[in-house]
Amino acid sequence: MKSKKIDMVIVNTRFYLHSLYGMLFARQKKAKCITLDHGTSHLSVHNRLWDTIGEIFEHAFTKIDYLFCKEYYGVSKACNQWLGHFHIKAKGVLYNSIDLEEVEEIKKKVTASYREEYNIPEDTVVITFTGRLLKEKGLPSLLNVMDRLNRDGVKVCLFIAGDGDMQEEIEERKTDYIIPVGRLDFEHIVALLKESDIFCLPSFSEGFSTSILEASACGCYIVTTARGGAKELLVNKEYGCIIPNNQEDILYKALREVIADPDRREKGIELTYEMIQNHFTWKIVAKQVERICEEKYNESANIEKTVASIKKDAKGFDYVIINDCSVDNTRKICEDNGFNIVNLPINLGIGGAVQTGYRYAYEHGYDVAVQVDGDGQHDPEFLDTMAVYLVDHNLDMVIGSRFIEKKGFQSSYTRRMGIRFFTGLIKLMTGKTITDPTSGLRMIGRNAMGLFAYDYPRDYPEPESVVAILRRNMKVEEIPVVMKAREGGVSSISLKKSVYYMIKVPLAILIERIRKY
Repeated sequence: MKSKKIDMVIVNTRFYLHSLYGMLFARQKKAKCITLDHGTSHLSVHNRLWDTIGEIFEHAFTKIDYLFCKEYYGVSKACNQWLGHFHIKAKGVLYNSIDLEEVEEIKKKVTASYREEYNIPEDTVVITFTGRLLKEKGLPSLLNVMDRLNRDGVKVCLFIAGDGDMQEEIEERKTDYIIPVGRLDFEHIVALLKESDIFCLPSFSEGFSTSILEASACGCYIVTTARGGAKELLVNKEYGCIIPNNQEDILYKALREVIADPDRREKGIELTYEMIQNHFTWKIVAKQVERICEEKYNESANIEKTVASIKKDAKGFDYVIINDCSVDNTRKICEDNGFNIVNLPINLGIGGAVQTGYRYAYEHGYDVAVQVDGDGQHDPEFLDTMAVYLVDHNLDMVIGSRFIEKKGFQSSYTRRMGIRFFTGLIKLMTGKTITDPTSGLRMIGRNAMGLFAYDYPRDYPEPESVVAILRRNMKVEEIPVVMKAREGGVSSISLKKSVYYMIKVPLAILIERIRKY
């Protein structure tokens, strides 16, 4: 694992310690990280005191997790709604899915027959439950309903496959119509489901059960509770039966109705299978993950939008894209669209990439050069205003500041505190107040262009370059602009880099202050 390059880490857990470990691992590997949540409620041990403590822990730990990973997805839309309970806005849904081709291959090779092994008559409706044997899955209600159906003379039996806390209790309730078969491997699960008529999951809490996907793929009609993503598979009554909760009377009525209506079951089976084909296979989800992964620490997702915006709102400006050895499809996007691009042979970092742009502009005789980040935050609509202001006031640099009128995206509280620190430090070093010294939207004239083309800070250059210009008695002013939130990509500034940033940049500014020219 140490020698392999990792592009993305998916933290496929809830709010546990190993969730944090996964996030830290991603930071260590400099990989994109997303968290995939499976929950729609707090965990419960059915004890009010411990459940309350658990809720407090989940909320506290979620806040810690969010410091290290801000991209959350749910395995269903219901999970995304639950993330809102923690004040987290999910970026999208990555559904739990199945390998439909694998299921079909297993179905063709199945030789085991549970109906024959347990002498189940042909006219008996087989209901199956597979999964963890827990009270949260609604098994007590299901067992009681099976007793009731048997007393009423309904020809039905229940297979229960799995293990868990209720395994011993279920074994004690074993009858000729309640049949526990223990934990099965996937091939035998498919064999059992293939011979089943109804799959019943009367659960208290679910994110999105893969069990109902597997059962649907094997030709079972689904009866389940309105929990998690059930409604996203069984979109209406024709697809399956969704009951509001697992109260015994409600579950009994639902099972009694579908047992007596084979045509309804057949129609539902056909519809859910088609739904799985179109939405719930791993091939579909894999493509979604690939698209997410392509956004890693780069702005390829915004390249086309940014260029289109420049052409539309800054028609008097040329542009060139500096591709600093990007590992995504930035180069391909640019070449396919005929965009102006400079592909660097080695990675030069932020400062080197920006300097390349300035040098290009200087050596090609441009009057002004403007830096525009590729993350979609900077609006080219302000470029004409900046150019007019630069010329009319005989300036060397104009900075677009989001903090003068305080409109639009203002960044996080932590980053604003860091920016205020740099504002104060620059004021102390130069006597000039710059409200947005880290702004990536800045325009310079020929004199500053000539300086930066051959002498520019290597990394995190914005505050340091402002000091360099001011120390040379060049003129710098700000104008108000409106910035947008990042439209795509992920910030390259991690916690470790933030610490480095807050140490390195002030030192660089101090060195620049005492530097002799």
